[in-house]
Amino acid sequence: MNLSKSGIGLSGGVKGMRVGVNSKGSYSTLGIPGTGIYSMTRHGSSAKGAPISSGKGCLTAILVFVGICVFVTAPPLALGMLAIWGIWYYSQSKKPEQQAIKKLDAARKFFNLGDYDAAIPILLEANALDKSNKNVLRMLGGALHNAGRYQEAISVLLDFLVIEPMDFDTHVVLANCFYQTEQYKHAIDVLQKLPDAYGATPKVIILLGASFAALKQYDLAINVFKKGPLQKRNLDDDLMELHYSLALIYKESGDRANALKHFKRVYAENVSYKDVAQNVEELEKK
Repeated sequence: MNLSKSGIGLSGGVKGMRVGVNSKGSYSTLGIPGTGIYSMTRHGSSAKGAPISSGKGCLTAILVFVGICVFVTAPPLALGMLAIWGIWYYSQSKKPEQQAIKKLDAARKFFNLGDYDAAIPILLEANALDKSNKNVLRMLGGALHNAGRYQEAISVLLDFLVIEPMDFDTHVVLANCFYQTEQYKHAIDVLQKLPDAYGATPKVIILLGASFAALKQYDLAINVFKKGPLQKRNLDDDLMELHYSLALIYKESGDRANALKHFKRVYAENVSYKDVAQNVEELEKK
């Protein structure tokens, strides 16, 4: 045990291998006795050297230190402790919560590959094991949404939002599920409650405007679309979709001039975008 101005430190081990804990976190050293050659590794530190999780690092180092001391002084006792730890670890791994985590990890591989049909059954099993696991609910809701199983996704996403009500990305996914199942009023209700930072994004504007348009409330839909960054010169995919969706609403409402204006805005950027060329040609003939 070492006392210094920076605090209390603890270190121990055998020749060539030591572990320790001080105010900067835990560390270990390895070296060749008698040569002066050694290396030190700090655990649980960021790239700048500041501890990330000093509490966990200290606990780990202390346990390693105690384990080394016991193994050196009383090997039979150390083996007994190791056996007890193994039994405890095995019993913990069989708990439903741990089984759910394992299934979540297995499902994540399929999810990341876009194979949602393979991920969904595994996630359903994980959810049955632990209905309170928010990571399972989030991934299951996303997988069901991406697989086009919107109505099933709604109930899962609602369960997730009970646990994480401030996850606004999930609110947007939920709103799209409502839109895809023609529950437009529910979609509008979800989207209008989003903070301004989310409500001003093109994806949300398009979804909210399309929901009003589906209810044939064209004036409200147009007002929503006008809140978007329609004046930007360079159009990315979201902005092209914004102009295109607004053009469709103008066309549906009978405003040919404004429909043509926004179709042409997309046409000037990408003549192959959806059926924009056909719409421009059709409206120019009238």
